[in-house]
Amino acid sequence: MQAWQSHIDASVGQRHHFKDRQILATKGARFSHVGLLLSGAVEIAQSHADGLGVVVKILKAPAFFGVIEALNVEPRYLESVVSFGEGEWVSISQDVFRQILQTDPMAAHEAYLDLSIAFAVAAKFESFAMFENEARLANLLLAYFEADAKNDHLFTKDSGTNHNLELHVRRNQDDFAAGIGTSLRTINRIIKTWKSDRLLEKVDGRWVCYHPEKLKEISCELYGGLVHQYRKPDWLNYK
Repeated sequence: MQAWQSHIDASVGQRHHFKDRQILATKGARFSHVGLLLSGAVEIAQSHADGLGVVVKILKAPAFFGVIEALNVEPRYLESVVSFGEGEWVSISQDVFRQILQTDPMAAHEAYLDLSIAFAVAAKFESFAMFENEARLANLLLAYFEADAKNDHLFTKDSGTNHNLELHVRRNQDDFAAGIGTSLRTINRIIKTWKSDRLLEKVDGRWVCYHPEKLKEISCELYGGLVHQYRKPDWLNYK
């Protein structure tokens, strides 16, 4: 996001560093700012009063959160934002964000393209309820592996997923259950099967997937329906 980087370099907004599992925004809390993720990743989650919840998106830098609230004048955050590992983000006030959109065409292009990516990811995720828990879990794990910054070299356009994947960000079965909105018992049953099949296991506290292509096959059409990261399209003609 070159146009937005120039504004950040000009001290627009406040920089923040975050640790793993840090809450950056809470669903239902009063809306205060748009967030621009500079490094790392965050989980976007929906939750219900009864305690059930689900991860609906994972933003990987660079990406925005809070744009829908800012543009639609929503008084409260529509989703919760929780950090995935360590990283950095910038908080931009609603007024400053709108002013930049109105005065900088390239920054507006970048923000609207990022928003369109968010809707595309959401569209892929709409069929979530139609899939079994095994497919949901496979999709979540693949998204976690991709969101892990230490795996960036394994998720290039031409790399494919025919290699072992290791999750360097600490997550456990409770997190998986919360991430797909199911019980811990269900998660343990699935993982027990995957371990016996040598598909997945925990090594020195980290999850390792030995056959990512198999995990991708299990996730079916859900694959690719969680991770959101801005990429400049070929038709956006600027250097």
